[in-house]
Amino acid sequence: YHFVKKDTTTMVDTEKSPIVLETVSAPTNIACIKYWGKASIEYNTPINSSVSVTLDQADLRAVTTAATSKSFTRDRLWLNGIEEVGAA
Repeated sequence: YHFVKKDTTTMVDTEKSPIVLETVSAPTNIACIKYWGKASIEYNTPINSSVSVTLDQADLRAVTTAATSKSFTRDRLWLNGIEEVGAA
């Protein structure tokens, strides 16, 4: 996979503790024949061949942003702009 670093932003919250944001994107990969285990653990070879397609990021991608700050008191998670209560 080729991860693309999109942006690094530093903001300051009201307590003067920096909030650092990192945003990356990754292409979507669609497996046509799924992985079913290892034929050889020693050589790390699969039982069967696999076929997958990685889409161009201009067509479909996953974008993730993480924020950190010493002023944060708990972990929080948002999916598609909606906070997932209890997920973190």
